Amino acid sequence: MYEATLKGWKYAFNHIQESAQLIFEKYNTQNKSLDALIYEANILKRLSKIDEGLLGNINKKKIEEIQRLYTLLGFAKKYTKMPKAEEFVYKIPKTIYSLKESDYIKNKELTLLSNQNFPPFTMISSEKVTGIEIDYWKLIVKKLDIKNSNIKTFANLNEALKTIEENDSYVKYAFSKKDLNKNIVLSDSIAEIKLGIVTLTDKPYISDIIQLKAKRVAVPKYALFYKKLKKKHPEINFVEVEDINESFDLLKEGSVYALVNKMPTLNYMISNRNLENMKIAGSFDEKFDMRLSVNKDNKLLLELLNSAISKISEEQRDLINSKYYSIIFEDHIDYEGIYKIVLPLLIILIFIIRSNRLMNKEIKRRKEVEKELKKVANVDSLTKIYNRRKINSIIKNEVNRAKRYDRNFSIIFFDIDNFKLINDNLGHSVGDDVLINLSDLIKNSIRKTDYFGRWGGEEFIIILPETNRKSAENIAYLLKDKINKNDFNIPRTVTCSFGVTQFEENDNEDTILTRVDKALYHVKRNGKNNIKVL
Repeated sequence: MYEATLKGWKYAFNHIQESAQLIFEKYNTQNKSLDALIYEANILKRLSKIDEGLLGNINKKKIEEIQRLYTLLGFAKKYTKMPKAEEFVYKIPKTIYSLKESDYIKNKELTLLSNQNFPPFTMISSEKVTGIEIDYWKLIVKKLDIKNSNIKTFANLNEALKTIEENDSYVKYAFSKKDLNKNIVLSDSIAEIKLGIVTLTDKPYISDIIQLKAKRVAVPKYALFYKKLKKKHPEINFVEVEDINESFDLLKEGSVYALVNKMPTLNYMISNRNLENMKIAGSFDEKFDMRLSVNKDNKLLLELLNSAISKISEEQRDLINSKYYSIIFEDHIDYEGIYKIVLPLLIILIFIIRSNRLMNKEIKRRKEVEKELKKVANVDSLTKIYNRRKINSIIKNEVNRAKRYDRNFSIIFFDIDNFKLINDNLGHSVGDDVLINLSDLIKNSIRKTDYFGRWGGEEFIIILPETNRKSAENIAYLLKDKINKNDFNIPRTVTCSFGVTQFEENDNEDTILTRVDKALYHVKRNGKNNIKVL
């Protein structure tokens, strides 16, 4: 019913003339004109936010506001206690398994084969395997409630594929839209991976792939996407390389104009190799699906995996993306390119007005693109506050300002106590709501001159310019009390542990962060829901 209703509204909004005509001829009980019905449909389409992908979205806060208004108007007198908003919101129920599926989940041990050298999709640190692939796998395993699962890394792709062919309890990730092996089938898409383009920072942004015509562009010759790009863009002079490291080396020495690879990989390389003279300048339209490869004979496992994948929410995808994505770019407008377009057209007067209009439209579009890139680069996708990368930059600037002008600033570092229990017992969507509500509460409780950001997971940082240690401590106590008293609409009290410190004369970014981190974890080890000042 839920899916059919949304499907009906989508059709109506995408065929307004046809829908309005049908209502006018058969169901026009209010005797409206056809123009009035079309006007009404366009207004409803805008209000539904279908173009923003929010058709059918139900906001709990809106329901609560409706409840409040109905109570004030006297329409809710029969209720001694108003029902909870959650009771009105449809939620996709947990999967109900057949006996065969339940038996499989209970007794089967699944193993993920993951490429051991594929950051940030798979990374090995201190014998611990992490990365995008691992996070999605753990999420799928949790949704299926599988108790027995393993992760093994591989170096040889052919051996990994052979293992899956011979053992139906092994799976691995693939980046493709179709099966590449007759003995292996692919799951539904888990995530879409875009292909990014990296150039040096002095090069213009690439708003149209035609800008790469005849340019030398490095691409790994064994990459699955290379063959497709080469066929679709014969005008580009692709330079084959062995791996992504060679791509960056060629770009650094100026042997190629640009390089292309998966967007998360490019973000990771630029961030972790401190390649400040390079930026992500654009992307290809082509997108590649991240799927799981499964033995073709294990249809039951394929069905279970697809069921789990369908239940991955956009919020959960955003959470994983924000953990590994950080758009790296520099402010740059291609004035040289603009002059090359405009000056030749000045020869013929008749084209001046037309050219200016086209150029202004392009500049506006580029500014919008750069504005969106800045937003993505600096803002946490879930809570809409600063992300870790931006906070790091602010702390660095505040340290430099404090040393240069002999000024004060303090830092409050806090996290939510027992947040894992909220996720495990109430669900990740409820956990996300707690993070969002907490962020809104803090934003409305600090000064406009303060900086507030999400450090990672349930950890947050507040930077307080022109604030000494004692004032910062008072602010921390105020925030702690507000959080304790706030109703997060969950059956438990939310509390936080706080660490506070002030900039000292010999501090740098690392020492002040280490000290405030030490203060926070002193509280975590000694009862939580308290404040420690160092």
